Amino acid sequence: MDIVAHEVIWNFVKNYGLMGHLDCASNSISDQWNQVKVDWSVFPNPANNQLNIATPDAASWSFNLSNAQGQVMQCIQSSGSTHTISCDNLPPGMYWMRGDDANGKHFSTRVVIER
Repeated sequence: MDIVAHEVIWNFVKNYGLMGHLDCASNSISDQWNQVKVDWSVFPNPANNQLNIATPDAASWSFNLSNAQGQVMQCIQSSGSTHTISCDNLPPGMYWMRGDDANGKHFSTRVVIER
């Protein structure tokens, strides 16, 4: 029987973050300087052909999607409170997404692309 290590590892860690349990569907962060809560969500996760991102405001956002080696695989600029990233040209695997707005707010989360 062949074991695909990245699948076994992902099945174990996909529900956990660095600080404990992590809900992959939506999260929030706090801006420690201004005490502002930033709500955002990335869905579906795992994704097949596209990722949808809901941000707390209609600011101008930039999104970077990096692979496990840290290479930026996709970078988009988008305005509004909902955004879509096509995953059609990305190989299956675990990725790290970072979103930054023009006002200095940012978030990051891991996402999985499956086929």
